[in-house]
Amino acid sequence: MPELCHSLGTALPSLWQDYAMPMAQLCQNDGKIWQKLQSIEHTQGVSEESLSSALSPLPKLLSE
Repeated sequence: MPELCHSLGTALPSLWQDYAMPMAQLCQNDGKIWQKLQSIEHTQGVSEESLSSALSPLPKLLSE
């Protein structure tokens, strides 16, 4: 199967590639957001913990 994928010019089968591309874009966007937030943290003195808790409802949901 890797040979088939490589002949198409991709590292993954097409179904996986269709899933992987949007996930990669989400990860890239998330990284850009965190980078901007960290620059705000350093320039305005906002703590990383307060930024994380404000932007991430998942830990709150899991703790309830």
